[in-house]
Amino acid sequence: AAADAASVGSDVVVAVVTTSSCPHCRRVKSALADASMPFVEIDASSENGIILRASTSLSGMRTVPQVYVGAVCFGGADDVEEGLRSGAFAAKVASAKDEGAVLPPAIARAMRESAVAAKEEKEAEKEKEAEAEKAEEEEEASDDDAEYAALDALATRMAAALTPRDVYAFGGWRAPLTLLPCVLDGATITRWLATAADESTAASTRGSTAAELGGKMMEYGLLTSASASEAFEDDGGKLYRLADHACEPRAYPKTTPAP
Repeated sequence: AAADAASVGSDVVVAVVTTSSCPHCRRVKSALADASMPFVEIDASSENGIILRASTSLSGMRTVPQVYVGAVCFGGADDVEEGLRSGAFAAKVASAKDEGAVLPPAIARAMRESAVAAKEEKEAEKEKEAEAEKAEEEEEASDDDAEYAALDALATRMAAALTPRDVYAFGGWRAPLTLLPCVLDGATITRWLATAADESTAASTRGSTAAELGGKMMEYGLLTSASASEAFEDDGGKLYRLADHACEPRAYPKTTPAP
């Protein structure tokens, strides 16, 4: 696993600067592992490029891997493999240990700066996602507002066009007859909505069927069931109230006053 800034201490002798897509990086790491040569990997794949720029500035190399022994860049994959075969690499490591050589401070500093930059980039990305999500929610809310306004206008027209009536309904053996005041039946509402849908100019309601309009009006509380129906039905036996005539629940919105 790649090292982070905190794990690269004064005892680091061999460090391999890599990128995730580099096949030669994998080759040199395998060669070092086969030679039982301890090393730390420094991943320079980050988009901010801070580590790679710092290492390239020190090594003068344009490619990775860049293998450091102490504060000096030994070279790339070919150089390390040749050094392992000849013993030059092991000798360089031994000398660096004797001298107490450590990883160049510029690279350690670059690792810390890269970690900070990556954290800031991640936070910025989260903020961007949150802003996009908020904008989407606001757009959806705007669409809902437009749809509600169109349906509210339909409900207002319906309130002016249709006259609700009081109906006695069978309420079971405990209450054989129950008075349902100010109701309209589903069939009457459907016939009116079918005509209204054909005449509608609002984009949010144009092209909707009467059943769809009735269902949406129930979702917004502009139409409420007086006969325990969960969905709007084109049925003369199903009774509904417009919000203007609804007795409960009080939380349902009211339509605008009919002219």
